[in-house]
Amino acid sequence: MPSIKDKSTVDAIAREFCSNDRSKAKALMAVGYSRFYSERQGKKLFNNVQLNEAIAKIDKETSEILDWNRITNLKACKEQLKALAPMIARGNIQAIQAATAVIRELNASNGQHSSIITNRDEPKPESRTTEEEAVLADTAAFYKNRMANVGRTKKEA
Repeated sequence: MPSIKDKSTVDAIAREFCSNDRSKAKALMAVGYSRFYSERQGKKLFNNVQLNEAIAKIDKETSEILDWNRITNLKACKEQLKALAPMIARGNIQAIQAATAVIRELNASNGQHSSIITNRDEPKPESRTTEEEAVLADTAAFYKNRMANVGRTKKEA
């Protein structure tokens, strides 16, 4: 049976715990503890200060990676909106559809996607720049104008 006093065992348990749906028993069995010990007694090992520090370190690293990915994705979306703005202003339908998809991606990145929101609390406001707000306002105005003029000829509009 592995020893919790060994640094490599502590690191292995922390790594397995973070990668196995945060299941204490699965983490302990993956490292070499028996099923009986893992399910009944091993959970006490998670009171170990070194183990909790190792788990916190892994969680921090994972959080930093996720934050970096989110920031990179937001930058890419902003660049796409900036590139689509002139085409939207000209009324290009495909550009409007592409901008709508980018806006959905921005909402998903900010945790406001409909499949992500699970509680009834008000969603957190998005961190948009004035430039993005202007693009969104132009897009909304164009859609509203387009929908109002559906089926009309140029003379009627």
